[in-house]
Parts: sequence; structure tokens; C-alpha cells
Amino acid sequence: MSGCGGGSGGGNNDNNGGSVTPPAKVNTVTGSIDAVNTAKNSITVNGREFVVGKAMFNNEQVSNFVVLSSLKDMTVQVDTSAVKQTATVTLEPTMTGEITAIDHVKNTFTINGLELHFAGLSSEIGLNDWVMVSSLPVAPTAENGNQSYKVLSVIKFDMDGVRVDEIEGQVSSINANDNTFKIGAITISYSNIDNLTNGLWVEVEGTFDESSKKFIATEVEIDGYDNQIGENEVEGIVTWVSKDKSAFELNSRGTFTVSPITQFEDGSKQNLKLGGEVEVVYSNKSGQLVALEVEFENTGDDNDDLWEQNEFECSGLVVNYSEHPVGVSASFDIEDLSPNENHGVDCRNITINKSNAVFEDNLSFNNLNNEKLKLKVLLSMAKKSPLK
Repeated sequence: MSGCGGGSGGGNNDNNGGSVTPPAKVNTVTGSIDAVNTAKNSITVNGREFVVGKAMFNNEQVSNFVVLSSLKDMTVQVDTSAVKQTATVTLEPTMTGEITAIDHVKNTFTINGLELHFAGLSSEIGLNDWVMVSSLPVAPTAENGNQSYKVLSVIKFDMDGVRVDEIEGQVSSINANDNTFKIGAITISYSNIDNLTNGLWVEVEGTFDESSKKFIATEVEIDGYDNQIGENEVEGIVTWVSKDKSAFELNSRGTFTVSPITQFEDGSKQNLKLGGEVEVVYSNKSGQLVALEVEFENTGDDNDDLWEQNEFECSGLVVNYSEHPVGVSASFDIEDLSPNENHGVDCRNITINKSNAVFEDNLSFNNLNNEKLKLKVLLSMAKKSPLK
């Protein structure tokens, strides 16, 4: 394997910045590569340095893998549970595929039918190169409601045997009539669509078809942070936070509970907000992700403002409630209980998923119909709390 290109270069529950000692051991560390040391064949992820023993992609070992300077800012998962001296690193790009259009003046490129912008786009990357793109989610736009991507790195790889085109993202706009759904602005064609619901985070393998402008999926895998056991660490963007700061969602793919034992570094739980970047050490307790430590990162960008601008609330009576499939996902409208209660906000066709919705005050997925609610909504996403 060889690669070129690269990245951009860039106490207690109310702890206001005191140092938090990291745990002696976590099973996995997921995040972008902060630094590389080619002499030691090591990478630093979330402030932790690891000597790379082997690299994996798509469940296969990457042959002849060596740490290169171009790997900086790429997203990886480091498995530290099995080997003491070296670690297994799984490459975790958001998407992979061939570049079908590129403009080095505007720093834009197209992969799998999606045009992306990256200020650090390398001049060594060109048309028809096969690349791995690492990114974080960006707030949906008011114009089209599609979640987009903040590109962290674009790396060209020459790989033998494990070259697979894929894209990760949140499922939306499921159309059972033509077996399609969307990830952001990309339309995915998939024959086994009945197993999917809007709001799920999935990893899709397949091929982009230029004639139909669709990504033809051969495999769709539901992905999340609840598939790890023990204590693990992950970094990312806060994509939802409850009003009382008792829970938050990271990267649109996992909801974490804040408990009395949760410790905070460089802030407190009051600093949890949409678009904020954090590192989280968490424990998986019977499927519930409990945040043990939360460290705030000061990135200096306006990503948090973009998320907050696209957040709004709906309150009123739940009507036109239907589940699809039963017990998994539901859609409904919110009917105003008083004139102009929601100030013109469109509170129709709201979709929630049982797997990642947070309920309060004896509400549950099974008793929403005809209930009075207040919901916090992020365009195509919905999180709910009871009407006060």
C-alpha cells in the first residue's frame, strides 16, 4: 500500500477546566490522526501515541502498510485490547471511491456523485484517483435539508485486494416504491430497504452509477458506538443535546448519557452544545452508552453556529401517527393547540427512531399518539421532550 495527499494540518460534573486523568486502558480509540512519526511507525490519536502493528480496511489486512506523513487527519479506530506493544489500526474513512471531477483552484472534487470542498486538497491528487475521504458531519442546510460533510483529509491510495467504494452517513428519505434512500444529497439504490429506518447511521458498499446518478448498494451495514464492549474513546461533533444536558449525540450515530460520575475537561456539562467538538470516553452498559469523561476541543470554527441555526422546536398535539416498521420508526404531525403556537414552523412529517430517541416524563415510543409534546428538531432529525 502507498498513499499521498493528506489532511488540513490543523474533575466532576461541573468541572470548569481541571485536569482529568485518562483511564489506564480503553479497548478502542476512534478519531482523526493528530500526528505521525514515520521513524517509529506510530500515530497519535486523541492525544495517545500508538505504534502500528497492522492496518485493516473492510475487514481485510492492508498489505505492506507503513505510516506516512500523508495519513495525518485521517479517521481511524485503534484496537489496543489484544496486543501490548503494537496496535491494530482500522482505517475508517467516511467515503471511498474514484475522483470523477476535480478543481484545484476552487479546491473541490467529486466522489460517488457528491461534490466536496477541501482547502488542503493536494496537487498530487488528480482525476480518476481512488481516494479515502475522512470527514465530520455538518449541519443540514435550510435550502435542501441534506446533511453535509466537513472534510478532514483526502488521501490517494494504491491498494491491492481491498479496494471498495463506500459511503457512510445518516439514512433519510426512504422510498419503498423504488427501493431508494438518501445519505445527504446522494441517492442510494438498495434491494433490502425494508430493514432500514430514517435516522440510522449506515455504512454502504457499492458502486456509483453515472447514468442513473445513484449509488448502487451491494451491502448496507448499520453502524454505531454500541457495538464496542467495555470502555472506549471517540471524538467528534455534538449533533444533538438534551435541554437539561443529561444526554447528547455524537456524529449522528450514538447517544451518550451524562451521569453523576461523568467528568469534564476544559468545561462543564453546560458547555455541551450543537456543533461542539469533543472527545468522549464511554462505557457500554447493556446497550446504554454512558459518558465517563468528556473533553472539549477549541477548534475556532463556526460549525456550532451552523448546527444551532438549523435547530427549532415544535409543540402541540401528536396527530397522524404511524409506525414503519412497527416498533422501529414512527412519523407524525404536530398540531398547534393555540393560534400560531409554532410561529409558522412546519411541524409536519416528523420521523423518530426508537433506537436513538430520548424520552422523558413517562413518555415512550409506544404512547405518543394524541399526546401533547414539545420536540427539539434538527431539520430531518427529531429529538423530543414532553410539553411543559
